[in-house]
Amino acid sequence: GTLIAGKQVDINAEALSGDGQLLSQGDMAVTLTEDFHHTGNTVANGNLTLKTTGNLLNDRQIKAGRALHLDAHNLTNSAAGEISAGQTQIQVHDTLNNTGLIDGGLTHLTANTLNNTGTGRIYGDQLALQTGTLNNSAQDGKAAVIAARDRLDIGTGILNNSHHAQIYSVGDMHIGGQLDNSLTATGQARELNNHAATIEAGKNLKIQAEQIHNTNAGLVTQVVETEKSRHHDAVLSGQTTRYDWSQVDTSRHNKYGVHDAIMPDGSRSNDFYEYQYTRTVKETQVKQSDPGKILAGGNITLNSAEVTNHDSQIVAGGELNGEIGELHNIATQGERITTDKGRQTHWYAKKKRLKPR
Repeated sequence: GTLIAGKQVDINAEALSGDGQLLSQGDMAVTLTEDFHHTGNTVANGNLTLKTTGNLLNDRQIKAGRALHLDAHNLTNSAAGEISAGQTQIQVHDTLNNTGLIDGGLTHLTANTLNNTGTGRIYGDQLALQTGTLNNSAQDGKAAVIAARDRLDIGTGILNNSHHAQIYSVGDMHIGGQLDNSLTATGQARELNNHAATIEAGKNLKIQAEQIHNTNAGLVTQVVETEKSRHHDAVLSGQTTRYDWSQVDTSRHNKYGVHDAIMPDGSRSNDFYEYQYTRTVKETQVKQSDPGKILAGGNITLNSAEVTNHDSQIVAGGELNGEIGELHNIATQGERITTDKGRQTHWYAKKKRLKPR
């Protein structure tokens, strides 16, 4: 069914059928005590308050023109679900699972565990998240996005950003352990894991976490032949500098027919080595890479007891600073192998032994 009110809708009940239309040109307040599966549309032009002590599953639209206050034990916003308002404030006492859209001018989410997965999008001009654990991840080839059009603050115990998921702010971003009364991230998170994913601020980025791990999910290398060339060199016996044969003068010889090798530097000898060979150079090259990226157009500040950057990127357009106890900047090492295959000829004057009379 459809319920339409010109000014105010107030509903207090144990349960409510979720397949109808709840519409108000003014404000709306819905208070429930049981689980609520929302498959219709709940829209208020003014303020909307939706509370349940049970679980809320949203498959359609929950929208408010002004402020939206949503409170539930567990909240699942499916891929078809949209929760949006001028100010979107969501409090979940246990787990918030999002594969749909959550948006607002101000978006403020509080949950013990926040799983933003696959098609999940959490947006806000100002975006503030308070969680015990925040998982931003991919599913079925699609990566979740958390993005602020102005500023992003995250207060969390553990942040896991993985497999091409994005945490982005057009302006500043702060990541810490909790949000203060002004919704600014303060304190220190226990752990931040950015695994083959991106954390990026258009302006300044500040991360405060006991441990920061920025890692690569798929570095694959291969040994490739980069050079194959023919060479013809010469070196005087006892010397180490080789010269290209075209620069060596062997046209002169003494009265006994013994040729000298005259080098470009003027050194000469009739005892020298000639090399004719093929040189092959092979080196390690990156075939595939899936790095973690921590980026900022402005400054990056990292305050952490331990930072590990493994085959990944931490790049600031401005300054990169902070207080770090242990820094592990690890790059997989490659190799360069040079192989010479050919022949060596030793030229020298043969001494004859005198025969006794």
